[in-house]
Amino acid sequence: MTAKRPGKQAGLVVAALTSADAVDLFAVLGELEGLAAAEAARSAPDVHQHLLEELSAIQLTLEQAASTAAGSATDFLDLDRQFHQAILGAGARPGRPRLEALHASLRPQLDRYSLLYAGHIPGHLPVVVDEHADIVSALRCRDAERARVTVRANWQCGADRMVEAINKLGALGDWSAAIWQDDS
Repeated sequence: MTAKRPGKQAGLVVAALTSADAVDLFAVLGELEGLAAAEAARSAPDVHQHLLEELSAIQLTLEQAASTAAGSATDFLDLDRQFHQAILGAGARPGRPRLEALHASLRPQLDRYSLLYAGHIPGHLPVVVDEHADIVSALRCRDAERARVTVRANWQCGADRMVEAINKLGALGDWSAAIWQDDS
């Protein structure tokens, strides 16, 4: 995301990452992925089985990473991304390519937040694992509404964790001061 810089040296700068933007971004991603989760819960048996196997394998690795100091926050986030991408992929096919495309268009913004703040949320990793277990349980039961709700809740809790990190560290990612010199 960019912002206009007023003044003599007007131009575009990379906007700082704010809690308000994080809340909006996570809410939109939660809605999109919630739709995908509901579709995944109703998916064809072969697609559904493949999704459950994939999520179970990722979930096991997430549990191991959360319970040891061996895994880095970046590794955990990569696994988290795989988890959510699996749900999105299963729910977006067939006939829902726009859902995946909309999600993908927002992914770079989410990645920016993750890269800057990931190291500041490690105490929450076991909670994330529990939230994912709820999602897998809903999908296993083929409960579309519960799958939608648990995915949305995971994104909402993710937003809360991100806001906590932003409030602690400030709005990172604003490089305008390093780029622009005020001539006044």
